[in-house]
Amino acid sequence: MELIKNLKENEFGEMDGEVYFEYLKKYIYLSYDKSIDFAYVERICKYLNEINESIMFRLCEYSTKYCNDMIKNYPDAEYNRGLYDLKQPIEILKFLDVKRLKIDEYDEEKSNVLNLSGSCEWDKENGFQWLIKDDIILYVGAWDDLDIWISPLDDKWSNYVL
Repeated sequence: MELIKNLKENEFGEMDGEVYFEYLKKYIYLSYDKSIDFAYVERICKYLNEINESIMFRLCEYSTKYCNDMIKNYPDAEYNRGLYDLKQPIEILKFLDVKRLKIDEYDEEKSNVLNLSGSCEWDKENGFQWLIKDDIILYVGAWDDLDIWISPLDDKWSNYVL
């Protein structure tokens, strides 16, 4: 199994490809600026595949909070019936699709940072975003193209980790 495949430069001077995400047993879209050292890209892709059950469980807990908040705040919207029947947070994975790993330019070369995003059943317009730095989950919420190095992540209204 190739870790990274189909890597090519796009029309915006960024690199696009696919990275294998072992936990989900699938390839997801990979993107990064071509100025980022490829050794760092490889390290982050390997780190993605070191995500353990504990981190995934917490991501699912926070994503479930996000889902429940949307259902509560927008009760007139139509939701997948299964969202009302979740017994364990990990079950939320049936209702979201991790699609992309974006590797941002880094401020700390030694840090392992994941910027994951995708679609979800409870917020089809925005989708979701997960930001993780060195096994610490810093953001779970609506996709807003946040960058761990430059975006404020302390908004208690939209960050379900806080």
